[in-house]
Amino acid sequence: MGAGAGRQRRTERRAAPRGAAQPNGAPEPSGVREVLARVGDKWTLLVVATLRGGRLRFSELQRHIPGISQRMLTLTVRQLERDGLVSRTVHAEVPPRRVRTHRPRHHPVGARHRPG
Repeated sequence: MGAGAGRQRRTERRAAPRGAAQPNGAPEPSGVREVLARVGDKWTLLVVATLRGGRLRFSELQRHIPGISQRMLTLTVRQLERDGLVSRTVHAEVPPRRVRTHRPRHHPVGARHRPG
């Protein structure tokens, strides 16, 4: 065994502080990480893209997105509702009918929705 055998090289990677320069010296666009964190996973993108076609009930939405489990769809839709990207309408019927729709935004994507 030679010198250094058995040693493992360890590198650490840390996220740069917000607004810090990238390795090439250019400043990081503000909010990019926040936007990607919000809509960067595949299920979120599929739900938003599917709802852009119109209003859908939960079961209809699930049928339009093959491979998504009921739990994952529920978690994704709830997060999108909290972020203000999807709205849910509950109709006073028996059984209750809930319809989800994409909410177009008129302000920058990184801005948070504040309920009134």
